[in-house]
Amino acid sequence: MSALDRKSVLLDAAAAVIARDGVAAASTRAITAEAGMSLASFHYVFPSRDALLAEVIERTLDREFREQSLVAESGLSVEERVYRGFCASLGLLAERPEVELSMFELMHYALRTPGLESLARRQYERYWEAAERIVVETGVRWDRPTYEIAQVVVAMNDGIALAWLATRDTEAALRMAAVATASICGMAVPA
Repeated sequence: MSALDRKSVLLDAAAAVIARDGVAAASTRAITAEAGMSLASFHYVFPSRDALLAEVIERTLDREFREQSLVAESGLSVEERVYRGFCASLGLLAERPEVELSMFELMHYALRTPGLESLARRQYERYWEAAERIVVETGVRWDRPTYEIAQVVVAMNDGIALAWLATRDTEAALRMAAVATASICGMAVPA
């Protein structure tokens, strides 16, 4: 097996272990057992568990952004686009709640582990960059910088996601998405 293939299998295994059992249970032994590989195979590809976790975060973000970009539609009002964006995030969350739970857990792990704090910062920088692209693509003029609006969008989306993970109440999440949409669209400059 090539190093690239081995890396991919280990990343899949790590994501599976974290989703099923949490970050604390994602030891190199648990990950290699899940992957059906030896510890030596792990260390051939990754210098440490933390290096693997950093790549799990990046890979998961890449997948999430690819999937969300597939739902973007043009020809809709800004309100419809923003609301559909929140609904798309909620749809992905409902489809695979363990992925979002893993991302929250990985962020907290990074914040609590000396030397890994930058992973949490990078995770949010990537969220903000992706949200800002969407905000800019609306073609709307805003009453403040687009990066500020993007940060608010991410904060609202996180709140909706956390509430849904705690309650699994999709109707409440959709109501929150409608309120978030109205708030975001209130920052648009009238045409």
